[in-house]
Amino acid sequence: MANAATIEQMSASEGIVPQEIELKFALAGWRAEQALQRLSQHPLLRRRKRQQQRLINRYYDTPDGWLRQQRCALRIRAIEPPPGAAGVPSRAARPVRTYEQTLKTAGSGHGALSVRGEWTAPLRRPALDEAALRSTPLAQDPAFDTQVRALQPVHETRCVRTTWVVRSRDGSVVEVALDAGDIRAAGRRAPLLELELELLRGDADALIAMAEALAQHLPLLPARISKAEQAQRLADGTHDAPITARALDLPRAADPACVARAALGDALGQLCDNLALAARSDAPEAIHQARVGWRRWRSLLRLLRPWLPPPPAMQALRPLLDTLGTVRDLDVARTETLAEWGPLYVEDESAHPERVRAVERAQQQLARGAHQARRALRAQLGDPAITAALVACAAWLQQLPA
Repeated sequence: MANAATIEQMSASEGIVPQEIELKFALAGWRAEQALQRLSQHPLLRRRKRQQQRLINRYYDTPDGWLRQQRCALRIRAIEPPPGAAGVPSRAARPVRTYEQTLKTAGSGHGALSVRGEWTAPLRRPALDEAALRSTPLAQDPAFDTQVRALQPVHETRCVRTTWVVRSRDGSVVEVALDAGDIRAAGRRAPLLELELELLRGDADALIAMAEALAQHLPLLPARISKAEQAQRLADGTHDAPITARALDLPRAADPACVARAALGDALGQLCDNLALAARSDAPEAIHQARVGWRRWRSLLRLLRPWLPPPPAMQALRPLLDTLGTVRDLDVARTETLAEWGPLYVEDESAHPERVRAVERAQQQLARGAHQARRALRAQLGDPAITAALVACAAWLQQLPA
């Protein structure tokens, strides 16, 4: 069976590969209405026409995970006007829909930047078009015919997409897209709210400039997990599982720049992915893994300092990092230290009821402190002055020399 790397090599051997180049961000702790209002008021967007569409993305794979193993995503997208839009038929009438089929490969990129092969074909009806798939690198897999016949729906996302198109004087064109809706898989649902910046024309530096401008007004967290991956994690029951360090696929003769892009990208991704999780979950391990990601980032900067340009100033992150440390200390105290030492202190509950009450009071105080610290952390994640520093780190990483 072909793997993701093989598919990318096949694509390259055939000539120019249709690509999608985008930056993706989470909006931790924000509501869709709040994000839409702030975006609409942004100086770069408030005078530009915005469009809205309702998107229903149905993803396909085989029972044995043919596409998942190759880190590919295949979807059929239904597109229709959003509810309440001008010119939309009444509820009694069937909404006007168009359909398209898209195959995306894992591609390359580090952190929030994604560069992927993308093959899209219009459809007359919501059914897989085998002929269109034959024009993609998947067709070179010896098992193509058998696997295509086994494809079936596995999960879907539904959202309202609001878009603005920004044309710059240098000729670059960037689409700003806010997706608000939900992910559905294996009978489960999870909310979806993310911002995507897609390069329609020009250099990737235009995406970075746009991200840094938006980050001054919105709390953007660099995000690297695609909608298809989020849906798969939801189906697996790992949607809210903490993100640990990934094994790096580096060539044996990797130079410092190659190592920096891959290792720093994963460290920053580990930090930001777990911060996004901490914004919606009280899982202690999310806090721990966020701090591990930060320590990896800091250690790698020291290790690779002779070969790297100066990193961005990160003083603005200090309040967030201090709060992470406070939450972690309280989590360890209440779930590990007190849990182990409390019974040893009490010794005999019937003989020392006052010690039982003392341990209970300590547990309550620690839980109250952890709750308050988490509230402070979530407030910081909603502060653009703090999260802009993370966007600056992502921008610096993308601009490292090849």
